[in-house]
Amino acid sequence: MWVIYDGHAGKIAPMDEKPGLIRWPFEARAELHPENAGRILTQVKELSLHGCYLEFSPLQKGTHVLVKIFVGSDFFEADATVIFSQPNMGLGLAFRGVKPYFSAVLQKWLIQAAALKPELVSVIAASFSSRRQPPVPG
Repeated sequence: MWVIYDGHAGKIAPMDEKPGLIRWPFEARAELHPENAGRILTQVKELSLHGCYLEFSPLQKGTHVLVKIFVGSDFFEADATVIFSQPNMGLGLAFRGVKPYFSAVLQKWLIQAAALKPELVSVIAASFSSRRQPPVPG
């Protein structure tokens, strides 16, 4: 099962209009390092080209964090911004400034997650070849 997310909590976007915003179910350990705060351990529940959804973490919309995601011996890290927070449920992050090495890790994970929908693997690969950083909500 996959969800299309258009950047606002609870709104669904048509798949053919927003292929780079597909959030794939994804289970992984994660660390958040908010500005001026300690490390927060959490779990990734969904992953996309531009961000992720995490289990409950007590952060407010607009908070800037360093996110680290771990799967086996691979890890991903990026600066991110909390774009929505649902009390006692979770929060959405938008990645900012993903370095090329970590972009390759993210692409690998998304292609693996998309394996159940082979027709979308080429969409993910194409999204990386034309990747632009989405605007960060302020």
